[in-house]
Amino acid sequence: MKIHKIEDYIFYLCILLLPLNDALVVISFGVFLFAGIVLNFKKKDKNSSVLVITLLFFVSLISLSYTCNVEESLQKVFKNLALILVPLGFYFNKISPKALRTGKFLFLISWVVFCLTSLFKLLIYWFKYPEQRHFYNFFQASMLHNYMPQDAMYICTALIFMLFSFNQWNKYLRVGISILFFSVLLLFSVRLGILQFACIILVYLIMNRKRLINLKNTVAFILVLILGSVLISSNKYTKDKIFSTLHSMNIDIGKDNVTEIATDYHQINFRLKLW
Repeated sequence: MKIHKIEDYIFYLCILLLPLNDALVVISFGVFLFAGIVLNFKKKDKNSSVLVITLLFFVSLISLSYTCNVEESLQKVFKNLALILVPLGFYFNKISPKALRTGKFLFLISWVVFCLTSLFKLLIYWFKYPEQRHFYNFFQASMLHNYMPQDAMYICTALIFMLFSFNQWNKYLRVGISILFFSVLLLFSVRLGILQFACIILVYLIMNRKRLINLKNTVAFILVLILGSVLISSNKYTKDKIFSTLHSMNIDIGKDNVTEIATDYHQINFRLKLW
């Protein structure tokens, strides 16, 4: 390998490891940062804006310490070390625009594989453990994931790349990947992820309204809504989280639609206080 290409290959490796394991991600970005310091420390022009971004990541780490439990705070900080390594890695490495585009492509592919694996694992568990289907959190516990909010944000980022960076792809392929992402987000039942997905699609539709608003696409949109309602109604956990959100907004959705678990475990107000 050519010396000036090493940082690109390490960057690709970091992207591909994102869906797999937190420890591997931190190690790979640590190597990414180390390679940048070794190869480019003297060459790199210092850019103060990158240091500001790094400072913001430090602030985000400090904000995790909302508990008086020091041990718990340290665990949260160590889990988020990648938040420091990522901006510093880009600060010291010279990633070309071509390498960044390749990174976007690999990022998108890695999360398509992640979602397909999640659904395939769910299908296996559906037949392998039929006696557990009635459990409250069967769907979510039977799918491949690390932390739901982070996974949801990664998936939505991959959706942005596909819609706005790879808009030359076949439209049926893009629709299929979008539905795949939508299905996994609903089954993961990350409400913020579902809202983020809807906002991205809305922006895309507004920007391409003349080309996209027609009878065929309207029918396709209705079919996606039907798919969403089926996925929600078939997953007690997802239904509970979504209805508890509506309930917290003082929208009357009926007493039977929100369980006792949801009223405590899924409270938006509680999380807002923490944030």
